Parts: sequence; structure tokens; C-alpha cells
Amino acid sequence: MPPALNLLGRHFGRLTVVERATNSSRGETRWLCKCQCGGTSVVERQNLQTGHTRSCGCLIVEGTIRRSTKHSRRKSPEYYVWQSLIARCTNPKRQDFNNYGGRGIGVCARWRKSFAAFLSDMGPRPSPGHTIDRINNNGHYSPSNCRWATRPQQARNRRGRIKYRGQLMTITEAVEIAGVTNRTVVFERISNGWPIRLAIETPTGVRRKRASR
Repeated sequence: MPPALNLLGRHFGRLTVVERATNSSRGETRWLCKCQCGGTSVVERQNLQTGHTRSCGCLIVEGTIRRSTKHSRRKSPEYYVWQSLIARCTNPKRQDFNNYGGRGIGVCARWRKSFAAFLSDMGPRPSPGHTIDRINNNGHYSPSNCRWATRPQQARNRRGRIKYRGQLMTITEAVEIAGVTNRTVVFERISNGWPIRLAIETPTGVRRKRASR
């Protein structure tokens, strides 16, 4: 096999090649590139040389923003999602308000003020089967707490919800709040019928009868 062509320092669209990366699973040569927007991307050599890849993905996002912020933006699925999440957190007349704004869920100021900012942070919706999902169900709508996810992914995120200290949350969130390091023990205790608070707050190694005294 001939030696890989050295692309170090060369520019392709918004990308600048900064170092050689590991080959793909197919053995294709890949390069780590720095984008003008500040992002990075690992790109196969042929995609750089043919112009197939010209950015870290920011060009796609910007194109979607341009299309979605024209007069037809209300037809954009991302715009509909953005509009809906703000409404469910701020409009008491909505049927689902009590599950969102009514229990303190809000939208970060950056998203509340700008659809373009929301789309820039989240990117285009990957498919019609994806909806916006809050990773922490008790957290706000914000870049650090949201993702595009399918219904099965969201179901896994919400599996095992419990009420702890007056709040509905996952077991994982509860043990983090309580500072517990051995999450497996807590899961086993709950499956064996322990009350939630005892299962979480009883030190590891203490049996239930002793903990209940």
C-alpha cells in the first residue's frame, strides 16, 4: 500500500488539517481537523480532497438556521419543538403546563430569546422519530440538559423513577443527591422491597432490620 498523502496544514473549506488520526475500520486514512468555528472533526482523506466534508458540521447547522428563520420557519420541525417547549413552560392555559412550568421547569434565557440559538446548540433534528429530551427530568430546558432522543431512549432515561425528598427523579439522580457511591446496592434493596429512603440512606453493609430500628 502506498504511503498516505501528507495533508498536514492544508485547508479544505473551513477545515485545517492539524494531525494524523487513526485509520477507519475500513483502513481509510483519517485526519484530525480544526474548523473555523472552533470545533474539531476527524475526516477521511477522500472526503477532504473531494470537498464532501468542508466543516465540522457547522455549515449544515447554519444552513438549517437560514432556512428556518425565513418566512417559512413555522413549517420547520425544529421551530415547532422550540415554540412548544417555551409554551409548555410559560402558558398556564396549556393542558401540559402542570407537568412543566407548573412544577418549576423553565427555559434558559438564551433559548427563550432566540430560536437561532436553540437550533445552533441542538442542531437539526436527526429524524422524525427524534424529539427533545431533558436528561435530568427535573432540570430546565438548556444546552447542557437537552438532547435529541427517540422514544425508546427517553423511556430508558425515565425508567425506575422514584419519589425522593418530595421530588420525582431517577434512582441515579437520587443516589447522587444523597452522595451514595454504590448504586448497585440501592437498586438491589429497592427490588427487595426496602422503602426508598432507607434503601438510599442506609450505609452499605447494614441490614434492613438493624437500619429500621
